[in-house]
Amino acid sequence: MEPITAAAQRVMAQALITTPSTPKDWSLPGDWPGGAEGFGSFEAPTASQKRAIAAVWSWTVGVTAGERRGLVLWGGFGAGKTHLARAADRTLLASGWVGNFYDSPAWVKRIQSFYGVKAEPDAQDRSFSDWLGRPYFILDDLGTEHVRAESLGWLQECLFLLVNGAERTGLSLLITTNLPPAVVAPDGAVTSRPLADRVGGKVWSRLAGLCGADGFVDLSGVTDYRLRGPNTCTAPTRTPASPVENLRSGTPSASDPQAP
Repeated sequence: MEPITAAAQRVMAQALITTPSTPKDWSLPGDWPGGAEGFGSFEAPTASQKRAIAAVWSWTVGVTAGERRGLVLWGGFGAGKTHLARAADRTLLASGWVGNFYDSPAWVKRIQSFYGVKAEPDAQDRSFSDWLGRPYFILDDLGTEHVRAESLGWLQECLFLLVNGAERTGLSLLITTNLPPAVVAPDGAVTSRPLADRVGGKVWSRLAGLCGADGFVDLSGVTDYRLRGPNTCTAPTRTPASPVENLRSGTPSASDPQAP
């Protein structure tokens, strides 16, 4: 299993460089930005992973072109969803496009902090205004956040503000999740809709409209890279966050590494 070739990387890079809306100060450190968590180090041995990297690359270029796009990567653990989400974020940051990247549990905790005794007035409104005012928002691992059953409606309201806001403002949205859009029985009947149940009907409707028919990329059935043998694949080594990643909305503190 080999990563995307250097030649393919350069073709992709050139596509971004020549996009009219791309900042002129774009530069490529080596073959590809992002180091161990970039597009170039993503292993795509399966057809679904090849479709995934193409879809995320297209979404990334769309952000630079000012196109509003929605994209959902779904599937099991270790399929490369987070790797691709981080690759998109790092590529955009390196080219001067500053958005937001959150894993879903941290995003939920961030919003919950707005309701504390010491919370600033209108903190939630100001944060959503900031999130929706950026060119893109990446929400990783939707569905892993810990929310009590009685608080699910609150979570769905927060997701509604994000997805509805993306529709309204032109924000590009990328979501990764382990939840399938639908579970289909052998006879073709849909038996459940885990993702729709999690996000709620209003959010699901808007998310489907934002992503379109091709905006849900299936990575189910891909072998977890963390469980492969040591001679077949190794997990990508995390690289330290570059200074440009601290441009989101101030430098994240040690106690709040996901702060925008």
